[in-house]
Amino acid sequence: MTNSTYADFMVQLFDIPMRISFVIPAFNEENYIGDCLRSVVQLCPDPWIHEIIVVDNGSTDRTVEIARSFPTVSVTHEARKGVTRARQRGLDTATGDLLATIDADTRIDQAWLDHVKKHFAHDNIVCLVGRYIYYDYNPKQKGLYTPIAWMNKLLLAASQRRAPYALGGNSVYRTSALRAAGGFNTHIDYFGEDSDTLKRLSRQGMIVRNPRFTARSSARRLNSEGFWKMFFLYRINDVVQKITGKPITVAAPDCR
Repeated sequence: MTNSTYADFMVQLFDIPMRISFVIPAFNEENYIGDCLRSVVQLCPDPWIHEIIVVDNGSTDRTVEIARSFPTVSVTHEARKGVTRARQRGLDTATGDLLATIDADTRIDQAWLDHVKKHFAHDNIVCLVGRYIYYDYNPKQKGLYTPIAWMNKLLLAASQRRAPYALGGNSVYRTSALRAAGGFNTHIDYFGEDSDTLKRLSRQGMIVRNPRFTARSSARRLNSEGFWKMFFLYRINDVVQKITGKPITVAAPDCR
């Protein structure tokens, strides 16, 4: 029996809490990081919350200062720009049984944590993937959401024949399985990185997608670049990455 299997067995037998390490990449997030961290810290009395790691990715504003103002938050640094490199730094630092990746503009609550507890009671699950609920969506674009969402589902249904679909900003991984799968692909800057991770992780165990596993997040990229542009960028890169192993768009512009 491996160490990770033994730990899972003990969790189920004695109801021992699993330890969640939160990894939050941040680049110039002074306007968002405080609310994000408050939403996580308010869950800290729960023994499942093990550590909160903010990975500063070269910020020049007050991001690090704000993060360090929370006594239960640790800050580490990744000089190489990119969300995959920041998440990998967090994975290298983390000591928890589970690794939760959320974005600096994301907010979670008790219901989020309850879903994690429910799903990871099963030791064959290696990843839980959720979705976003946008809290600042541009009202002018809301009318596009329903028809585009249905188109999105059709594309996802087709693309999932090759590899699972992911949402890197609201996912929880079994740390041992993620490390066994090679961690995050630091050769991919942005588009397709989450799907690449799950494609490799699917060989380690079961991946669960739960639409009720939600995190509140900012729609600032959609608001600034437009729904249609972002829809096609994400979906085309996701499908191409699954077929060829790499996305066609190298990087995404900073949305600050």
